[in-house]
Amino acid sequence: MGHDVFISHSSKDKEIVDLICSTLENSGLKCWIAPRNIKGGDDYAEEIIEAIRTCTVMLLVFSNHSNESAHVKREIDVAINTGKTIIPFKITDTEVSLAFVYYLAGIHWIEGTPAPTLHIDKLAEQIALSIPKHSDNLLEQLNNLLDKFIEKAEQEISSFPNYQIQNLRKNSILFFLNKISTINLKKMELLKIIDIMIFFKIAQVKF
Repeated sequence: MGHDVFISHSSKDKEIVDLICSTLENSGLKCWIAPRNIKGGDDYAEEIIEAIRTCTVMLLVFSNHSNESAHVKREIDVAINTGKTIIPFKITDTEVSLAFVYYLAGIHWIEGTPAPTLHIDKLAEQIALSIPKHSDNLLEQLNNLLDKFIEKAEQEISSFPNYQIQNLRKNSILFFLNKISTINLKKMELLKIIDIMIFFKIAQVKF
């Protein structure tokens, strides 16, 4: 069974790459990374090619080291030839070599400089959204949370008079925001959803 993410990188960036990999895996993404996933005695090149062919997304950790790596360039070439989605994550302010300009023309880069560790959570979100099963799972989690919110809102609305609607709105938002830590979505985006839902729920209640 293929992995969600193949991490293409230079071994010289091991510290930051290991942090990226652990963050992605903690978010539920299954990662393939060398040399960890190379089985003893297997052909190194064949293992890499097979991993790229069976992955969903390739994450390119771009740095001054990977910019000069022949191995990384070959991995990118395989990914392009097998139709994989490539997500470049830039961790150093390095001028992109002509080879990468050629390979990655028209592809959106995720900027991680000057402090890549501060951008890893956002990277994990964007990768998850690019993988259908994880994107669907996020929506399912959101729907479940909204259902719980609606149930609580209905119970509270039915027991409060008009003058306490504003308090209800505040309490319901706090209830919902306390629950969104289980998914990686922006609070401001969720507030817009909450406002719409509260409007319709209040409109349906008769006092």
